[in-house]
Amino acid sequence: MLGQNGLRYIEYELKKKGFQCFHEPFSKTKPDMIALTDDMMVIIELKPRVDRYTVIQLKSYIRKREFFEILSGRKVEFWLVTPYVSQQRREEIEELGVKIIERPVLPF
Repeated sequence: MLGQNGLRYIEYELKKKGFQCFHEPFSKTKPDMIALTDDMMVIIELKPRVDRYTVIQLKSYIRKREFFEILSGRKVEFWLVTPYVSQQRREEIEELGVKIIERPVLPF
């Protein structure tokens, strides 16, 4: 369950760790959430399943990493939150340097 409630839960957890969170959930062209601290920016995608398009979308974000770092003056990380990812997709995504967070169910 990665709907709006899942996004709120992730925001809640990140805010407890000192992040400021901004989100535009489920946009096809923008990340679902961007979380900021003084020295770090985390770009987060929530996906109910991971397919080839997800990998392509993540690659487009990764290509902009240097731009994001220069623009924000922060280290940039990419996270993918999903209930499940196949071994093939996991390897592709980890090669990109994206942190995978597998959450079978997010609380309401």
